[in-house]
Amino acid sequence: MVKINLVFQLWIALFLFAPSIKSQCLWTDSISGSYVDSVHAVSSRFNQQILAIKEQVCPTNSIVFTGSSSIRIWKTLASDFPDFPVCNTGFGGSTLPELITYLPELVYNHNPNGLVIYCGENDISLFYSTIDAIVHQFERLADSLNLHLPKIPIWFISVKPSLLSRQYLEKQNCINQRIKARIDSFPDHRWHYINIQTAMLSTDGEPNPTLFLNDGLHMNAQGYQIWRQIIYDEIGKSWKSSPMQK
Repeated sequence: MVKINLVFQLWIALFLFAPSIKSQCLWTDSISGSYVDSVHAVSSRFNQQILAIKEQVCPTNSIVFTGSSSIRIWKTLASDFPDFPVCNTGFGGSTLPELITYLPELVYNHNPNGLVIYCGENDISLFYSTIDAIVHQFERLADSLNLHLPKIPIWFISVKPSLLSRQYLEKQNCINQRIKARIDSFPDHRWHYINIQTAMLSTDGEPNPTLFLNDGLHMNAQGYQIWRQIIYDEIGKSWKSSPMQK
């Protein structure tokens, strides 16, 4: 009877803790090196785009959308957010270290009242990029934004799944978990994490193939419609309550 009770208790414990075990990061980094060095080695590749963005005129008190190509090629951004003064400063297939480098041209020069960021997806597939290193770059990004833009609301979009990067899906899960945890720990609550990952997965947990262009990486109109709905709702929750909007 004692043995049966012990088995029963063990089964109950496994059942109760299964969700937390399942949610833990399962990706194991095994390569040491600096992916940041490899990024900086080609630091001039976006110069022409950055010069053009620097000359761009954003609406007064705008919400700047910036980051990598999923932002850059969002051609319907203004019409998708008619109630908000949006401005698109996305550039190329950029990474977090490059975004940090170009923050003055992409963000600070435009004096925004809000900021939406999508970046980190391209970092994941780079050689030497570990979860710790990518999260550290996010922390560097947050430090700079907190210093230069201490009052405006900031929304950070989770890394999206894609058909092309299916092999990195678990790594994406880990990075999203870690970044969300960091944002949740920020004391002033003006940072907001936007989860678009879940809505882009099929019921089997795989990237939904109907949301992507033929390259398997960038989104089609259906994919952007999912982003628009989720991001629109998230901005609406905090935009009017922002100190800059009162």
